[in-house]
Parts: sequence; C-alpha cells; structure tokens
Amino acid sequence: MYGINMYVEIRKACLRDGLSMRAAAGKYQLHRNTIKKILGSAAPAIYSRSKSIKRPAIDGHKEFIDEILISDRKAPRKQRHTARRIFDRLCDERQYEGSYSAVGRYIRFALGLEPGMRVNGVRETYVPLVHEPGTAQADFGEGLAILAGQETTVHLFVMDLPFSDGCFVKAYRRENGESLCDGHVSAFAFFNGVPLNILYDNTTIIVSNICKFSNGQKQRQYTQVFAHLQSYYLFEAKFARVCHGNEKGSVEGLVGFARRNFMVPIPNCADIDELNKHLESCCRKRQQSVLRGHSSSIATRMIADQKAFIKLPAYPYEPCSIKSGMVNKVALVRFDNNDYSVPSQYAYRSVLIKSYVDKIVICYEDKEIANHRRSYNKEEAVYDPAHYLAIIERKINSLDQAAPMLRWQNELPSCFRLLRTRLEARDGKQGKRSYVQILKFLSDFKISVVTKAVEYGLSKGIIDPHSIKHLILAQIDQRPAALDQDLYPNLPRLEYSTKPNLALYDNLMAITGD
Repeated sequence: MYGINMYVEIRKACLRDGLSMRAAAGKYQLHRNTIKKILGSAAPAIYSRSKSIKRPAIDGHKEFIDEILISDRKAPRKQRHTARRIFDRLCDERQYEGSYSAVGRYIRFALGLEPGMRVNGVRETYVPLVHEPGTAQADFGEGLAILAGQETTVHLFVMDLPFSDGCFVKAYRRENGESLCDGHVSAFAFFNGVPLNILYDNTTIIVSNICKFSNGQKQRQYTQVFAHLQSYYLFEAKFARVCHGNEKGSVEGLVGFARRNFMVPIPNCADIDELNKHLESCCRKRQQSVLRGHSSSIATRMIADQKAFIKLPAYPYEPCSIKSGMVNKVALVRFDNNDYSVPSQYAYRSVLIKSYVDKIVICYEDKEIANHRRSYNKEEAVYDPAHYLAIIERKINSLDQAAPMLRWQNELPSCFRLLRTRLEARDGKQGKRSYVQILKFLSDFKISVVTKAVEYGLSKGIIDPHSIKHLILAQIDQRPAALDQDLYPNLPRLEYSTKPNLALYDNLMAITGD
C-alpha cells in the first residue's frame, strides 16, 4: 500500500501534466495496473480483514495468557508480568515451542496496544559505561509477597556485579542497618569473595552525615554499623550523586528485573526464609543465561570477577548492631519500641542488646542471658516464661495471673495441666511450687524429654520434682529408672499380700551345691 503523498504526485503527473501511464510506470517503477488504481482513486483504499489472524503456535495458550493479564490487574504496578516473563512461564510450565515475538503480538492485541506504542515526552540520554572485574553495586527495593497467607511488603537487598551481570537478591522485613549487614554477608558468601569496591546510594543507613567544605569537597561520615562492616571486609565504598540513579544503573535495573522475574506471579511462601530460598535459586538459575552482546554465560564471566575479589575472612562477620539498655523492674529491656524479657535476677542492670535481622540477643558481662525472635510489631512484649519461674516460685500466688505464663498455657502438652491438677489436689499451695520447679527443667532439657518423663510419672503416680528429674536423667543416660522409696517418700510403695517363700531359695542352693 502506498501513502497519500505518492497518490498526489502520480495523479498530478498524469491527470494534470499529461504523463502517460506507461511513462509513469517507468518513472515510478510501478506496474501499470498500480498506476491505473491510483488514477482511479483520490486516496488509498482502507482495507479491513475478513478473517482473523491465525496464530497456530499461540492458540492453545490464549486462555493461560488471558488469566495472567486479568490477575495482573490486582498486582502492584511494578510487579506485573512482562511479555518476557509470560514467555518464560509458557516455556517452563506449558512446553511452549513458539517464538517470543508471537507472545508479544498477542499480548499487545489482548491489551489493545498498537505496535510501537510509547509515551511521548523528552527523554534524557546517557553514555554507555564499561566496568572492571571485581566491582559491585548494591541497593534496596520493594516487592510484594504472601507470607503465611498474608500479603506483605518485603524489602529486597540486591547486589549486582556489572562486569559479569551476576546478581544476589535477599528479602527482609525492614530496610535497616541489620538487613544491610546481613545482605552483604550473605552476598559475599554467595559470590565466594568480597568486591574491591561497591557503589551505593546516599542512604541514611550507610551515611549519617555529609560534611561540605569551602573548597567544594565533601566528606561522608558513615554509620557505626556500616563502618564496622567495611573495616572487617576492607572493600572501598563509592557513592552515586543524589538523584542520579543512572550512575548505578546496573543495580537499578536489576531491582526491577528481580521484581518482574523472580517475584511474578507474587510468591506464596510459608515464611521469609522460604522466600529467600526461592530468590537464591532464581539467582543461580540466571547464571546459566547468555545475555545479549555476550558469547558466554554469566557463570563463566563471573570467574573473572571472583579472581579479582578480596578473599573472604576466616570467620564471617556478625551481622548485628549493638547498643546498651537498662532492664526494668519487670525484667524487660526495650529495643526498637518492643520489650524483651531477661531472667528476673538481672532486673535493674545495664545490658548489651545485639540486634540481628531475625533475633535479639541480650548479654550481661559477655554472657548471653536471653535470645528472642525479633518482633517487627510495635509496643509488643516478647517473653520467655522460664525467665520468670524463679520469682513465681517465691510469689506463687502470681502463677495464674503472670502474663509470661499465658504462652505456655497454649504450647505445653496436656500432661502438664494434668500434672498441676494432681499436685495441687495432693499438696495444695506447695503443689503449685512443685509444679513450677518441674517447669524449670524446661530451661535445661528438651521439652520432648521432660514431657516423656511427666507422662511416665503420671502413669506410675510419680509426680514430685525429684522423681521427675530422676526420670529425665535416666532417659538421657538411657538406663532404667531406679527410684529409692526412702529418698522419695511420695513414690507409691509395693505391698506384698504374702510373705516370701524362702524354701524355694534353699532348694535352688541345694541344686547348685553352694
């Protein structure tokens, strides 16, 4: 089909200037039938298809693609399927053998997009960059995941090797100093080395202050947690200019790539550890790809990066931040607007709080006294009931109202409730103390071992703390339990209905000749 400009020129030459059809065909290199058609119409004819386009390779997968496009309407804008991601899923899940272009054409048709459609506007241009082996770029991004059935916004730590295009991605609950350190430690272990230099944004979890001097020079003051990390691994930190994300465009692009390819469709995982296993497997799978402009895979090109890396230290860095805290009168210490328990004997003392991504460790004079899961809620109290047993034993009337004990009411096996009932029925208030003494065993022994001892004791009527401890130790030592009734008067005593017949023993001695 020829445009209107061609129609105007040919029609003027023939109808106004008298050029013959033969001469026009020779001048414009067209067939005379085409010249005749042009002379018979003032504008190109508008054609419409009488039959739908046949797409044999894609026809069997249209419903699958349509379902994806419909589900994407509810997904975050930055976490929807691209044509490439749909193509990859078709190949992996439905053994699609057609071309990528066929998938793209159908998606445009389904979405009502015209070929080549793009947003108008002025765009900035950039200079293509080259990178030396052994360098890296790091950044954080956000993504949506379903964890334990609940939609959760996770923060993605991403480290990219621009020379080889190797990547590492790990998800965290929050973007903070602990996740920054843990991300570096995990990435260095994944790459089996430490990059010579890493390019960052001027984020507040890395840079606490930027000092400007009269000569125009700038000096960055690092946060304590990042300074310790850099001092341990000895890499050089570089920084992009503010609002110039293009200076670390490699990792900026990788954040979006990971979100569109590793987290589409939205991953549904039991917890964040399962999500991170999925992300790591995606990173390893990507290493087998051969990208445009290269003849070798990412894994092959990563060898040059690894040769240039700094060797890993003998021991990995402990990815945590440390601060001091004061234990209050109810044996709680506050960190990040949440309270964590310590053993009651440390009340009113100053302690060190080591905060990790997933746990809080509390120390007193270089001794670990408490270890809790980290809470990312607000104003939550995280208890270990064992921390309060010593004080509950002294103030036994607080047993039923003690907030830390509520956790054990739901977690302990039913045999413990039966044990308490029998102890209180037999010994009254002292039975409560005996029950608390048995609960103390949970601090030193596994719950499965204590539970087995309690169940056996209940079956034999042995329910005092000394006997239960003996059963626990016998179980650990794998020996029969031999309880002395003189030492444990609460044990049930055996009663003989008849006296023993010693004549049987005399007969046995006569047979043996002794």
